Amino acid sequence: MKVAAHHNARRARVEMIPLLDVVFLLIVFFIYAFLSMSVRQGLAVTLPEAASGVLDTRDYLAVTIDAEGRVFLNKKEVASPDLSAALDPWRGDKREVYVSADREARHGAVVAVLDALRREGFTDVAIETAPGP
Repeated sequence: MKVAAHHNARRARVEMIPLLDVVFLLIVFFIYAFLSMSVRQGLAVTLPEAASGVLDTRDYLAVTIDAEGRVFLNKKEVASPDLSAALDPWRGDKREVYVSADREARHGAVVAVLDALRREGFTDVAIETAPGP
Protein backbone atom coordinates (compact mmCIF):
# COMPACT_ATOMS: atom_id res chain seq x y z
CA MET A 1 0.00 0.00 0.00
CA LYS A 2 1.27 3.32 -0.99
CA VAL A 3 1.03 6.23 1.47
CA ALA A 4 0.57 9.67 0.10
CA ALA A 5 3.60 11.85 0.68
CA HIS A 6 1.59 15.01 0.77
CA HIS A 7 2.55 16.86 3.95
CA ASN A 8 1.36 20.26 4.88
CA ALA A 9 4.75 21.65 5.82
CA ARG A 10 4.39 24.86 7.80
CA ARG A 11 7.14 27.38 7.75
CA ALA A 12 8.36 28.87 11.00
CA ARG A 13 7.41 32.48 11.46
CA VAL A 14 8.24 35.19 13.93
CA GLU A 15 5.28 36.47 15.91
CA MET A 16 5.35 40.26 15.86
CA ILE A 17 2.68 41.05 18.47
CA PRO A 18 4.65 39.83 21.53
CA LEU A 19 7.76 41.52 20.16
CA LEU A 20 5.90 44.83 19.84
CA ASP A 21 4.53 44.44 23.38
CA VAL A 22 8.05 44.10 24.76
CA VAL A 23 9.32 47.06 22.74
CA PHE A 24 6.47 49.31 23.94
CA LEU A 25 7.04 48.24 27.55
CA LEU A 26 10.72 49.15 27.24
CA ILE A 27 9.83 52.53 25.76
CA VAL A 28 7.37 53.24 28.59
CA PHE A 29 9.95 52.18 31.18
CA PHE A 30 12.64 54.49 29.81
CA ILE A 31 10.25 57.43 29.50
CA TYR A 32 9.12 56.95 33.10
CA ALA A 33 12.74 56.64 34.29
CA PHE A 34 13.69 59.82 32.42
CA LEU A 35 10.77 61.82 33.80
CA SER A 36 11.32 60.69 37.37
CA MET A 37 14.91 61.92 37.49
CA SER A 38 15.38 64.89 39.76
CA VAL A 39 17.87 67.58 38.85
CA ARG A 40 19.04 69.79 41.68
CA GLN A 41 20.29 73.29 40.95
CA GLY A 42 22.64 73.65 43.89
CA LEU A 43 26.39 73.34 44.01
CA ALA A 44 28.23 70.29 45.28
CA VAL A 45 28.71 70.69 49.02
CA THR A 46 29.19 68.14 51.77
CA LEU A 47 25.78 67.94 53.40
CA PRO A 48 25.25 66.90 57.00
CA GLU A 49 23.45 63.59 57.44
CA ALA A 50 19.91 63.01 58.71
CA ALA A 51 18.10 59.77 59.44
CA SER A 52 14.88 60.87 57.73
CA GLY A 53 14.12 62.88 54.64
CA VAL A 54 12.03 63.07 51.49
CA LEU A 55 13.13 63.92 47.95
CA ASP A 56 10.97 66.61 46.37
CA THR A 57 10.94 67.20 42.60
CA ARG A 58 8.80 70.35 42.38
CA ASP A 59 10.04 73.73 41.19
CA TYR A 60 12.13 75.42 43.88
CA LEU A 61 14.87 77.92 44.65
CA ALA A 62 18.26 76.56 45.64
CA VAL A 63 20.31 78.54 48.16
CA THR A 64 23.76 77.08 48.76
CA ILE A 65 26.31 78.04 51.40
CA ASP A 66 29.79 76.66 50.86
CA ALA A 67 32.46 75.94 53.48
CA GLU A 68 33.90 79.48 53.17
CA GLY A 69 30.49 81.05 53.83
CA ARG A 70 29.82 82.21 50.27
CA VAL A 71 26.13 82.25 49.32
CA PHE A 72 24.80 81.06 45.95
CA LEU A 73 21.27 81.48 44.61
CA ASN A 74 20.55 78.92 41.87
CA LYS A 75 24.32 78.46 41.30
CA LYS A 76 25.02 82.22 41.03
CA GLU A 77 27.13 83.75 43.76
CA VAL A 78 25.39 86.48 45.72
CA ALA A 79 26.97 88.68 48.38
CA SER A 80 25.26 88.05 51.71
CA PRO A 81 23.97 91.64 52.06
CA ASP A 82 22.53 91.44 48.52
CA LEU A 83 20.59 88.21 49.09
CA SER A 84 17.34 90.05 49.85
CA ALA A 85 17.63 92.03 46.61
CA ALA A 86 18.44 88.86 44.66
CA LEU A 87 15.29 87.20 46.05
CA ASP A 88 13.00 90.05 44.90
CA PRO A 89 11.98 88.45 41.56
CA TRP A 90 10.56 85.45 43.44
CA ARG A 91 8.94 87.36 46.30
CA GLY A 92 5.34 86.86 45.11
CA ASP A 93 5.93 83.18 44.32
CA LYS A 94 4.99 80.66 46.94
CA ARG A 95 7.97 78.65 45.78
CA GLU A 96 9.83 76.24 48.02
CA VAL A 97 13.39 77.11 49.00
CA TYR A 98 16.04 74.47 49.64
CA VAL A 99 19.02 75.60 51.69
CA SER A 100 22.12 73.44 51.21
CA ALA A 101 24.85 74.38 53.64
CA ASP A 102 28.23 72.69 53.70
CA ARG A 103 28.95 70.75 56.87
CA GLU A 104 31.87 73.11 57.54
CA ALA A 105 29.85 76.31 56.96
CA ARG A 106 29.53 78.65 59.92
CA HIS A 107 26.25 78.59 61.76
CA GLY A 108 26.00 82.38 61.51
CA ALA A 109 26.01 82.26 57.70
CA VAL A 110 23.14 79.77 57.69
CA VAL A 111 21.13 81.86 60.17
CA ALA A 112 21.71 85.01 58.07
CA VAL A 113 20.36 83.24 54.97
CA LEU A 114 17.33 81.89 56.85
CA ASP A 115 16.67 85.37 58.24
CA ALA A 116 16.84 86.94 54.76
CA LEU A 117 14.42 84.31 53.43
CA ARG A 118 11.96 85.00 56.24
CA ARG A 119 12.18 88.79 55.68
CA GLU A 120 11.36 88.27 52.00
CA GLY A 121 8.26 86.24 52.86
CA PHE A 122 9.45 82.73 52.06
CA THR A 123 7.77 80.39 54.52
CA ASP A 124 8.33 77.02 52.84
CA VAL A 125 12.05 76.56 53.55
CA ALA A 126 13.82 73.21 53.87
CA ILE A 127 17.40 72.48 54.88
CA GLU A 128 18.93 69.75 52.75
CA THR A 129 20.80 66.90 54.36
CA ALA A 130 22.48 63.75 53.10
CA PRO A 131 20.83 60.41 53.92
CA GLY A 132 22.12 58.94 57.15
CA PRO A 133 23.59 55.50 57.76
